[in-house]
Amino acid sequence: MFIASISLLLCLAGWLLVLARAILSLRAHREFQRFGLPDAPAEWPRVSILVPARNEEEILETSLRSLLALDYPDFEVLLVNDHSTDRTGEIARRIAAEDNRLRVIEAADLPPGWVGKPWALHQAAQAARGDWLLMTDADILHRPNSVRKAMGFALARRIDLFSLLPGLDCESFWERVVLPPIGLLFAALFPVYRCNDPRSNLVLAAGAFILVRTRVYQDVGGHESIRNEMVDDVGIGRQVKRRGYKIWLAYDEGLVRTRMYSSLAEIWEGFSKNFYPASNFSAPKMLGGMFLWTSMVLLPPAFLCVGPSAGIPFVLAAAVTGLMAILYAGTLLQFRLPVRHVFTLPLGTVMLHAIAFSSFYRYRFGRGLAWKGRTYANLEEPPTR
Repeated sequence: MFIASISLLLCLAGWLLVLARAILSLRAHREFQRFGLPDAPAEWPRVSILVPARNEEEILETSLRSLLALDYPDFEVLLVNDHSTDRTGEIARRIAAEDNRLRVIEAADLPPGWVGKPWALHQAAQAARGDWLLMTDADILHRPNSVRKAMGFALARRIDLFSLLPGLDCESFWERVVLPPIGLLFAALFPVYRCNDPRSNLVLAAGAFILVRTRVYQDVGGHESIRNEMVDDVGIGRQVKRRGYKIWLAYDEGLVRTRMYSSLAEIWEGFSKNFYPASNFSAPKMLGGMFLWTSMVLLPPAFLCVGPSAGIPFVLAAAVTGLMAILYAGTLLQFRLPVRHVFTLPLGTVMLHAIAFSSFYRYRFGRGLAWKGRTYANLEEPPTR
C-alpha cells in the first residue's frame, strides 16, 4: 500500500505539472489569438513561401491554391518537386502556368550527408527573393489571412522566427486514438511559454508554418547547418534561438490545418522517423521518458480496478485519473474530437510507446529510419534512395 501510494502521489505531481504548463502556455497562445490584424505598414516585407513536395498529388492542388489565395500583398511561392514519382510535378507546373507567383524547382540529386527535406528547402531558399521566408509543408491548408496576421504579429513584437502549430484533422480510428496523446505529450514536454522565453534553451517549431527573417536564416547557416537532421523544424528553431534571436510559437484555431496521416501505417512511419532523432539519439532519454509517461497514464486507472477496499491508493487513483481525463478532454477539444475519446487514452499511449521503441530499434538494429521512400541508416552518412 505504501509503494502504491507513493507511486500515485508521483503521478499526481506529474499531472499537476502538466496542468500548470498548460495554463501558462494557454496565455502565450492567447496573446497571438487576440492580436488583431494590424494596420498596413508603408510597405509589407516581401515573403518567399518555400514548399518541399514529394509524392503529394492527393492534396497538392488544394494546398497550393490556399497559398495563392492569401490576402498578403507581396509574396512568391517556390515549390521544390523532390523526385516525386506521382503527379506532384505535373500538378505544380499546371498551376504555375496559371499564376506566375508560383515557381517550380526540380530538386537536384540528394548529396551525401543530407536529409531530403532540408535539401529541398535549401534549394528553395537559394532561389528566394523575399525579405522573409515562410517554410510550410505541401499538405498544409492556409486561411487567407494566415501570413498577414503572422507577419503583423512578428513585426509588432520584433520576432525573428515565428511558428504556428497547425490544427490536425483526424478522421480514421487510429488517427483519433494516437494523434491526440502525441499532442498531449508534446504539450507536456515542450510548453509554449518556455519555448518563447529567451532565457530557456527549450525549442519547438512546427514545420507547417515557420516564418523567419531571411537575414537571420542566412546568419545561422540556413538548412546547411542542419543538413543531416531528421527533425528539421526544431533544428532551425534551435539554431535561431542559440544565436540570441527572438522566436515565438503559437496556436490559432484554423489558421493552418492539415490531415497529417490517414492510416496507422503512415502514423507509425511518420513518428518512427522523428522520435529517436528528437531525443538526440539517446536511448535512455527516449525510452526512459516514454516509460515514465506511460506509467503516468496507465497506473492510475489500473489502481482504480482494485476497488474502494484499497483505501488511500484508490482515492489517489481516482483523483489522478480525474485530473488526467480533464486535461485530455481539453486536448480532444483542440482536435475537434468528442470527449468520449478520453477512454482511448491508454490504448493511444501504448501505441505511442510502441512507436517510440520501433524508432529506436529500427535505427540501432534494423534497416534505419525510413521516410518518403528514402532510408537513413546513419544520419552521419549518405542516405539511400
